Amino acid sequence: MPNHVGGNGSARFKLRGPHAKTVFKRMSLSSAMRPELAFLFEIKTETQFLEVVETKHPVGSAAYEQVKKAYRINESAFKHERRKSGEPYSRHSVRIALILMLYLDVWDPDLVVGALLHDIMEKHRNRWRYERLVREFNENAATHIAEMTRPKETRKLNKRAVDVLYHLQLAGARRYTKLLKGVDRWDNVLTMWKHTAKERAAKLVETWEFILPLIEEHDLEPFRKLSAGLRSSMELLATELANGDT
Repeated sequence: MPNHVGGNGSARFKLRGPHAKTVFKRMSLSSAMRPELAFLFEIKTETQFLEVVETKHPVGSAAYEQVKKAYRINESAFKHERRKSGEPYSRHSVRIALILMLYLDVWDPDLVVGALLHDIMEKHRNRWRYERLVREFNENAATHIAEMTRPKETRKLNKRAVDVLYHLQLAGARRYTKLLKGVDRWDNVLTMWKHTAKERAAKLVETWEFILPLIEEHDLEPFRKLSAGLRSSMELLATELANGDT
């Protein structure tokens, strides 16, 4: 496959989406933070990802095998799905896991599994239920994922009602599920350049009113560091909106 950056109409883009480095350049990320987060585009493959995991969890250990399984499930479950940026949907979850490990120094395998599979119950409700996740991993990892899963909209539950239920669910979630949600939201804020101004503004409002307070109620280093990064990206995104940037 040619290694040049193809446009949106190129064969390479249609197959795999934009290069990780192209995505990184577009992120709402300050110049001061970019060197420390360069791993977001440098680590692209399963082999590279597992080499990161191996630094804390030896090859063949239960923790290593658990994370490897979750990585492969994420890749398989979302192989036909794309984000608005054009990149594979699975890349979003991989970035959350990388931020958790390499930026926040959180290596608990259940949390890394939660990061990799945080959307799987919501996006594949019939195939991936809580009970299956308990069988495949354990109750702790499955609970992190369940707490991150947004309730389903129905005829009786419109989007506004589901938003309220989801906020209440997250408010009652365990401490480190809130950290996972914060990292998830940070990656969302980082990668919104294909969203409308209205969508970006709505995401900023929800993050300011609800997600940041969830993170900042915990005075622990990973939470403090995440809060600083998220706030920085929110300020950049808000500036882009104020300036009419697209």
